Amino acid sequence: MGELSTLEIAQKQRYLHLLEKVQGGRTLKKSELAELVDYEKMAKKKKITKKKVVKKKVSRKKQTKGRRIKQPTAEAVKPVGKQTDNFAEADDRAGLTRPLADILAKNKKLTAAWERGRFLRDLGELAATAVTINEAEGSLQLEAGSLKPILADDREAADIWNSARLETTIDIKKALVDQAKSGKPMAARQIENILRREIARPRADFHHLPIELMVELTGKTRQTIHAWYSKHGLQRNSDKTFDLTVFLNWFEDFTLKKAGRAAAPQTAFDTNPLAAKKAEKLEMDIAAQKGQLLPRSAVIAGLLARHQAMINAMARKSGPLAMSCHGQTTEKIAGLLEKFFDEAKRDQCQVPDELGLDDKAQKKFIELMEMIE
Repeated sequence: MGELSTLEIAQKQRYLHLLEKVQGGRTLKKSELAELVDYEKMAKKKKITKKKVVKKKVSRKKQTKGRRIKQPTAEAVKPVGKQTDNFAEADDRAGLTRPLADILAKNKKLTAAWERGRFLRDLGELAATAVTINEAEGSLQLEAGSLKPILADDREAADIWNSARLETTIDIKKALVDQAKSGKPMAARQIENILRREIARPRADFHHLPIELMVELTGKTRQTIHAWYSKHGLQRNSDKTFDLTVFLNWFEDFTLKKAGRAAAPQTAFDTNPLAAKKAEKLEMDIAAQKGQLLPRSAVIAGLLARHQAMINAMARKSGPLAMSCHGQTTEKIAGLLEKFFDEAKRDQCQVPDELGLDDKAQKKFIELMEMIE
C-alpha cells in the first residue's frame, strides 16, 4: 500500500474532528455537516473500489484453476490410462475440452501412451491373482510365449508384475500364519513345509569333492587316489576336486576290468591248448562243486547293485545331513561328516540282498571284493 499524501492526512484529521463533535453531542454548522457527508461518501467509494479489485482477482484465479486442456501430452495420457477404468473417468481426470477418445483417434503417439498405461494396469491386476504367465498372455491378448521376454527386457512391466506377485504371496502367507496361530493343523503343516524349503542350510557339493573327502568316502589313501587319476584315467576337475558321479562311473569300469583279469588268468600250457582248456574246465567244475567259485554275472550284478546302493544311500542321507549341520559349530559339523562317511563306507561293504547268496557264498564274495581292492 502507498503512503498517504499531506492532503489526504489533513482530510482524515478533519473527518475525525467532525466525528468527535458529533459523538460529543455538539451541534454542527451547515457547512460542517455537508463536509462530513462528503467525507463519508468519499470513504464509502474507496471501500467499494477495493472490494471490486479483490473480487476480480479471485475470479481470475478460479478461472485459471478450472481451465480445461485442449491437447494433452503422452506423459499425461499414460498415467490416466493406468489409473482409470473407462473413458468417462479418464475425461474427468484429464480435464479435456473434448472427449479423450476423439483425441486418441487422431494421434498415434497419444494412442500408444494410452495403450501402454492400459497394459500396465491389466498386467498388475493379473499378477495379483493366481494366474500363470501363459494364462496372463491369453487375458492380455498376447502371442504365446511373448510375455516372458517382455518381463525380461521391460523393467517397468517386470517391476509391476513382481511387486504384485510379492504382495499377493505375502498376503497368502500372512493368512496361513494367522490360521496356524488360531490352531488349524493343516495351515500349520503348510507353514512348516514352507519354512523347511526356504530355511537356508548348507549343502554338500558332490560335483566338487576335495581329495580329503574322497579319502573318507573310499577308504583309500591320497596316494591311491592320485594313482587312479594319473595312471588309470580317473577324471579330475580343474580345481583339483572330483565329481562323485564321474568317479562312480569310472570306478564301475575300473572294477569290472580288474574282475575280468582275475577271472581269466593266463595258462602255461601253450604247447597243448586243448589240454589246457580241459584242465581249466575241470578246475572250474571242481571249484564250483566246492562252492569256491562265483558266477561272473553274479559278481557284476553285485557290483552294480553295490554301486546303486551307494548312490541311493547318498541321496537318502544328504538331506538329513544338511539339516543336522545347520546352525552347528565347526567341530560338530566335522563329527557329523565323519559319521556320515563311516556309514557310507559300511553300506558299501555290505553284500547286496539282490544276489540272494548264502553265508558261504557271501564270505567268498567279500574275499573277492577285498582282492579287487
